[in-house]
Amino acid sequence: MQVKNKIIEQLDDTAKEYFYELLNDDVLICKAKEGIPDKGNVVECGNGLIVSAPTTEQEPFCDGRVMPLYAYLPDMKDDAAYIAHLTEDNALHFLDCMKEQYEPKEVYDYLMQGHTNGTLWNILEAVTINEFSDEENDRKIEIGEVYYKGEWKSYACTAMGINEQHICGVSYEEHNLKAALKNFSQYLKGADKRAFDKFMQSEAEM
Repeated sequence: MQVKNKIIEQLDDTAKEYFYELLNDDVLICKAKEGIPDKGNVVECGNGLIVSAPTTEQEPFCDGRVMPLYAYLPDMKDDAAYIAHLTEDNALHFLDCMKEQYEPKEVYDYLMQGHTNGTLWNILEAVTINEFSDEENDRKIEIGEVYYKGEWKSYACTAMGINEQHICGVSYEEHNLKAALKNFSQYLKGADKRAFDKFMQSEAEM
C-alpha cells in the first residue's frame, strides 16, 4: 500500500507512479521555484514545480522537499506500536506534524493495519542472530543482520564492553554468513578479537 503524498498526487498518473518510485528509492525530490534551469528533471505539479535529484545549479531554486513517510516516522514500527495504545483522536494528534504532505487519518489506518499484520519496519533495524559474553576479556559479542526499510543489507558484528565503555562494529554486505564471520575475524583487534575467537570456538564445539 502506497500512502498518498499530497504533492505527488497532483501529478498525472504516469508521472505520479514515477515519482513514487523515486521517493521510495530515496531519491531527493524538491519543490522548486519558477526560473529553475530545466535539466529534464523538472515537472509541473499543481501550481508549482518539482525537481528530482536537483543539480548544484538547480539547488538555489529549491524551496522545500517532498518528504518520504520515513522522514516523519523513521521508527515506524515502534511508533505504530505506541499509537496503537492511544485513542484515535490522540493518535491523529501525534501524526498531525505531517499533515502538509500526508493525510494523518490515512497514515493512521496504514500504521494500524501494518501493526496488526506485522508488516512494518523501522528505517534501520538490527536483528540479533547470536550473542556471546566473555568476562575474561570484558566483551559481549553480538552477530546480527541489518535491514533497511525491511530489506536485508548486511551482517554486523558488534563488540561491546561489559564493564568498560567500549563499542566496536564491523559489517559485511554479502549474504554469506561464513564469509562474514571470517571477515569479522580479520578486522577485529585486541580484546575484541580475543572475545570473538572464543565465541567462534564455542560455536565449533556445539
